[in-house]
Amino acid sequence: MTAAVPSCAFQMWWRAPNSAEWTPGHELLVYVGNGENVILDELSWSTADGALSAVGFSPDMASCYGHRRTPDGDVLEVRGELRGRPGYSPGTGDARGFEFDTEVEEPTGWQPSERLRLLIDDGSNAPLLWTAWRDRTGDSCSVALRSASPTGNADVTGLVTHVWASAEHRDAGEVATNLIEGTPSKWFAPHDRASLEFRFPHPIAADRYVLTSANDAPDRDPAAWVLRGSVDGHLWRVLDTRTDQSFTDRHESSTYPITDPGAYACYRLDIVGNNGSPHLQLETVRFLASASGFTGYRRRADNAPIPYRGTCAAPEVSDTPTELSRFPGTRVHARSGGSPSAEGALIAGGHRLRVGESLRRQSLTSLNDAFTLKHFGFDDLILFRNHDRKPLWRSVPGNWRQKRRGTGVSDVTLQPDGDLVAHDEDGVPLRSTGTAGCGVAMLEVRDDGDVVLLDSDGEIVWHTDTATTDVQLPPFTVARGDRMLVGQSLAEQSLTSPNGQYVLVHDHQHGGTFLYGPQGQITSWFYLVPAMFPDPFGTRLTLEEDGLFLRWSQDEADGVDLRGVRKAWDSLTTAQFPFHPEQVVVRDNGDLEMLDADGEVMWRNGSKVDAVPGR
Repeated sequence: MTAAVPSCAFQMWWRAPNSAEWTPGHELLVYVGNGENVILDELSWSTADGALSAVGFSPDMASCYGHRRTPDGDVLEVRGELRGRPGYSPGTGDARGFEFDTEVEEPTGWQPSERLRLLIDDGSNAPLLWTAWRDRTGDSCSVALRSASPTGNADVTGLVTHVWASAEHRDAGEVATNLIEGTPSKWFAPHDRASLEFRFPHPIAADRYVLTSANDAPDRDPAAWVLRGSVDGHLWRVLDTRTDQSFTDRHESSTYPITDPGAYACYRLDIVGNNGSPHLQLETVRFLASASGFTGYRRRADNAPIPYRGTCAAPEVSDTPTELSRFPGTRVHARSGGSPSAEGALIAGGHRLRVGESLRRQSLTSLNDAFTLKHFGFDDLILFRNHDRKPLWRSVPGNWRQKRRGTGVSDVTLQPDGDLVAHDEDGVPLRSTGTAGCGVAMLEVRDDGDVVLLDSDGEIVWHTDTATTDVQLPPFTVARGDRMLVGQSLAEQSLTSPNGQYVLVHDHQHGGTFLYGPQGQITSWFYLVPAMFPDPFGTRLTLEEDGLFLRWSQDEADGVDLRGVRKAWDSLTTAQFPFHPEQVVVRDNGDLEMLDADGEVMWRNGSKVDAVPGR
């Protein structure tokens, strides 16, 4: 990172001509450097809103005076007093900060010159278009900024060559390409989290981006996201993080500055939360770049002006993302590849996780029911052997039971670039497999106990190296998807509603079963009190012909009726009901229902449902 250098911060006042009253105005931040700090004598500039400004500085740069034509055409006198010299790190995204690699035209042709750094922030939101200055030595310079867009404006979205989404609604035409076409058509995803990638033909230094809300359902609007940039589509840097966002109206556009811009060919928007819906939507995503370079002239004192030009410099920081700690595991090979397809929906509780999909307090179980990979929340992944609940592998070393637990909802996501990444509740990456760019297409929990990342040809890219020949099957069948059938159980596994919003998870750490809602809150629970049942770690939730039991695994004949024991539901067992249950289902609205063989709901959320007339 370039070291901070002092900029000048002036408190400004302005007044109308022939007026005696000065009105406080915006602060003016100024820095010009071309290898060393320039002591300014005069400075002029214009912005995209049509405003024109010019000021002259006192010899010690302690004050300035000049004039300004506002976007409305009014002419004002302006004056300023130096308030301080805050540090400014060129190229790190200050409101009007630029950094250019420059050349001057000599008789022998264009020759490299000093790097030029500019910061002119007059408090407006309009981009800088042009600036000219003269310094104390008599040297002068004028530069007109050149847009990255061929249209000459700041919007560079038209340069995007490819858009990819982890999920979209193709049947309705609500696909990712709609995001860059500038029409009312929208992008829709049947999940509350998704990733979008935008690729440019060459690196673009976007310094702002714009999201526009879609036509309906405000609860589908993104509320939390992370924007990342990459030069090659493999290594990513975090450019902006947002939480608790909302739109006040439909088709409303909101602009977000990129606090640390750089020239990137790929931008990725990872949406990690919305305003309550099981779905996501956006009308447009646009990228803005104030300049790709400049054209102008430079004049040394007592010399003729010569042509002067510049291009936006690459940031003086490594393009490598913040180093993440690695999941314990083994890279088998590293084969380059593009973002693989994410066809097919995740069957929660299945044995595979595809690109763009996440685990949030959910589980994956091998097809033979012998092994379960479970996300416990807050970036813990644990692989269990189901017949004895023994942990074979964990993503966080140490005793996971002692790990401090927060209140937010984190996830473990197989990213579009093929990296398996654990995020905290703010979407910040914590640790990963380090497999970005290796062509990963899916994660699989195998019947031999190994957890593998596979490329599109089925070759192993990374694995936990936990395969064993001693495979012992548990004395129960694991329930999967959104329902539990008679004879099936949950023992460190989960069920997920079809919309992905509600998760019923058996958690032996707390000796019970919990139903989590869209924001990770517990909506219902039932569990054994440790003081009354000192060994809660041997329980499992099972559906039998006479009801639903939280049962001791050690004693297959002993179902525990939780009536009278601390719980949220009125009853957990339905043995007193005169019907034979067929299945238990987690619904999209968070209801847990028990159905009979005819599909009639006989029990909901711990209470008997009135019998259907005629039955």
